[in-house]
Amino acid sequence: MNKKEILEILKNLNFPNNEYIVLTGASMVVQKVKSKTDNINISVSENLFRKLKKHSTKSDIFLNYDIYKINNYNVYFSNSINLFNKE
Repeated sequence: MNKKEILEILKNLNFPNNEYIVLTGASMVVQKVKSKTDNINISVSENLFRKLKKHSTKSDIFLNYDIYKINNYNVYFSNSINLFNKE
């Protein structure tokens, strides 16, 4: 994903801007340190974490992650760690 794709995905998720931060590769792409990444890693507030789990449908389990569907994305929940990947 390039910067434009990352920002579009984050916009479509409609998360409150003050309740999450973009980490690792996606952060470097948005800051123009690198040009592409394969996923979006974020950390969310406890409040947003609870809302996401409450309003999402659990679809699977992978290792220690509960997988939920949000829009067209799999969201991997493990405590407050969330990993996004395109289906």
